Order: sequence, then structure tokens, then C-alpha cells
Amino acid sequence: MGSSEGERNDEEEGWVTEQEQSSRVNGLPQLLVLLNLDSEQLVKHPRLLSFTSQLKAGKGLTIVGSVLQGIYLDKCTETQKAEENVKALMGVEKTKGFCQIVVSPNFRDGISYLIQSAGLGGMKHNTVLMAWPQSWKQTENRFSWKNFVDTVRETTAAQQALLVAKNIDLFPTNQERFTEGNIDVWWIVHDGGMLMLLPFLLRQHKVWRKCKMRIFTVAQMDDNSIQMKKDLQMFLYHLRLNAEVEVVEMVKEDEQCAIEKAQPWLDFEQKTV
Repeated sequence: MGSSEGERNDEEEGWVTEQEQSSRVNGLPQLLVLLNLDSEQLVKHPRLLSFTSQLKAGKGLTIVGSVLQGIYLDKCTETQKAEENVKALMGVEKTKGFCQIVVSPNFRDGISYLIQSAGLGGMKHNTVLMAWPQSWKQTENRFSWKNFVDTVRETTAAQQALLVAKNIDLFPTNQERFTEGNIDVWWIVHDGGMLMLLPFLLRQHKVWRKCKMRIFTVAQMDDNSIQMKKDLQMFLYHLRLNAEVEVVEMVKEDEQCAIEKAQPWLDFEQKTV
């Protein structure tokens, strides 16, 4: 009797056992938040932690990690300073969780260490949250986009979900309140329930509470768009989610354009494998 109650409490809190961890990506997201620090060991994008608080509301696991380049023996003081700064910001943004600073000879390996080893046993993340690299188009900063691509690959290899916040500095703070607006979800890849879960979790926070949820999906020429809409509405009903459903129908020219735009990325993937 006692063990079943304990198991139920663990499930309500969002904890997962070590055996379940590899397969439960669509449950409550347990976050590893990857922060970038400046030369003074201050967080470059504080609103990433604001978004974390809005998404988690203090429930489940949150690990806030960052990487310092160098040798640990030479970076002990900087590591302590970075940890103090991150913990202080977590307090300001009301982000409940753990802080983990890793020192690595290069940034890419440090991110890999965090993805592989952050957490302990069942208290381990299943989702990685990071900011979109701002300077990825600059040729002199080629490691920015390369580190990002490697992070995407390693997260996928670890069977974890990846959330990338673009223009994170424009995201709302915890003090802001939206009186209206929409949270739009483009359900292109049917991943189970993660994309549906995220706006639901956001709307539990005061910042997003008055926003409406809209689900967009794309129908190709040979798809039955009316049936797709009914199926998606039924799927949302079973998830107990209240959302407006829109099916966007692609014409032949749209399909060809989508293939042409995706081709450079596919070619890049083949070259770098």
C-alpha cells in the first residue's frame, strides 16, 4: 500500500525511474537548461531562465548548466563565480532546480558532458532547452553553428527532446502579463504529445494564462484535410486540451518549394555525417 502511494506521488511530481527515462520523452519535461556566460561569468540571456520558470512552475526537475573553456585547475575561481552568478539569477527568476558548471577544453565537449551526465539516476533530464545561436551566420564564428548542430545531434542520440528559443531576449519577463494573444503550434512532425504539452504548461503561468492555443497542421494534396481536422480535434479531446484547429492545405507548387528549401540542409547533413 505504501509503495503504490509513493509511486503515485513520484509520478505526480514528474520523476521517472532509470528504466523509464530513455522512453518517456513525451511526459512532463525534465529540463537541462544550457546557458551561455560572458567574460565576467554573467548569464548572457537571463530571459531563458524566465521562460524556464514559466514553463515549469516549480514542478519536476530543472538542471541549469553552463560550460567554461579551459582546464579545471586553472578555472576553479571562475567556476565558483559562475555558479554564484547563475544561482543568484535563478533566485531572481524563481527557477527552482540545480546548477551545474562544467570546465572543458572546448565548448562542444562540455555540452556533451552535460547532456550525457547531468542529474543522478531517475532524477535526470529528458529535455534540453537552449537559445538559438545569434551569430551563426557570421563566417568568422563558424563554431557557433557547428556547436549548435552537434548539440542537436547529441540530444537526438540521447533520445531527448530539444527546445530552441529563438530571439529569447524578446520573450516576456515573469512580471509581464498578456491580456490577449495566441500560442501557435505548427504540428508538422507528429511527435506524440510534446508540442501539445508545452503551450498547455505555459498557460498555467500568469504571463500566458489569457492566451489562446491554436494548432496548425499541413495537409498535402492527396490528404483528406476534413478528416485530418476531425482526427486532430479528437486527439486534443483525449488530451483534454482546448485549442482551435486549422489545416493548411499545400498546393503542388508549395510542396516543390518546401523540397527545394530543405535540400541544402539535407546535403549538409550528408557531408557532415
